[in-house]
Amino acid sequence: MKLILPVCCFALASHASAQQKLYACTELLVLYEIENYDTTPQALLLPAAFNVFGSYYDIGVRPGTGTILAMEAGLMGQAGYEYDPETGVTVAYETCLYTTTNSQYVSSIDSDHDGTFYGHRYVPSSATTVSLMSTDANPYCFTRFGPSVPVNNVGDVAFDRDGTLISTRDGSTLLDRIDPLTGGVTSFGDPGIAFAGLEIDTDGSLYGLTTTGALYRVDRSTFLPTLVLQLPGAPYTGLAFREPAGRLDPTLICTAQPNSTGLPATLRAEQLAGPAPGSIEFQARRLPPLGFGMLLVASSTVTSPLGSGVLCLGSGIQRASSAILSNTVGSTNYTVDLTAVPGYGVVMSGDQLYFQAWFRDSTPAGQATSNLTAALLVEFLY
Repeated sequence: MKLILPVCCFALASHASAQQKLYACTELLVLYEIENYDTTPQALLLPAAFNVFGSYYDIGVRPGTGTILAMEAGLMGQAGYEYDPETGVTVAYETCLYTTTNSQYVSSIDSDHDGTFYGHRYVPSSATTVSLMSTDANPYCFTRFGPSVPVNNVGDVAFDRDGTLISTRDGSTLLDRIDPLTGGVTSFGDPGIAFAGLEIDTDGSLYGLTTTGALYRVDRSTFLPTLVLQLPGAPYTGLAFREPAGRLDPTLICTAQPNSTGLPATLRAEQLAGPAPGSIEFQARRLPPLGFGMLLVASSTVTSPLGSGVLCLGSGIQRASSAILSNTVGSTNYTVDLTAVPGYGVVMSGDQLYFQAWFRDSTPAGQATSNLTAALLVEFLY
């Protein structure tokens, strides 16, 4: 992996030109690409990219590829479309939910950085409940988790940096926080504006899009909205960011064993803003909630059992962080200063290091053990 320091770390979007970009769509999938929205916002109407047979509920982005996913419900059932804004190529998929007999469809979609998609399933025949859905592989074949909740309590979803989901409420200005492990819902805040689309950028800034095309930035402390841009046309239904250029793309050297959550813990690296060498934030996800863990660093890789997991680090293992308690949804962020990496000092251009997080865990019988996340190789080129 080659590390290229970002010009700006404002949003989850970019093309090869390194411009920050966001995407918004209308119900009939008129698709706009928005750039420079932190300074002088400009919206570009993209050529027709999707079939316009039905109504579109939301758009999302597939991590890694940056392709745009759209969820449509038409007269013959729900279809999903994947559009590459770089090439203009669109691929169509049939979903696994909506048919003419069961009349249910996914009405929102977003993904975490590890590629797990989340959404809401809506059942028009009952018009009373929806279910939270998730999938690790095919974004159009979801698995239900968590309790069903009233229809007026759900809308679009956006993945937050702490591993939780933020959700709008249909017909309401209220926002909720959703635990992706349990499906539990708690109140988050009230910006005073009903949003049809919701997104959170890599710096944690919250954005909402109204059905009339007004894009707002929402202060997360006061929930006061600030108008960023007014888009033409209506009604708008979806909002999505893409990963910015300059974000890290480390090499995965080994995957993790399942822990007490039933899932393998993941690790992701993200370059923080600043001059080289700067800092890296490592994001550990799918950890046991409220458990201690720490980030490890080494100069080589081996594979050996450790606790209930597999250690993939070799010589020169050092603690790259202090012990940090995971939050209630099993997420932890570790920040590494590349001018003072424990045991290695200043990271120079051409250096490569291996990273993996260790954490406390328990066996199915309740006995104390430990486990590890996936491991990453990062090569530094300035």
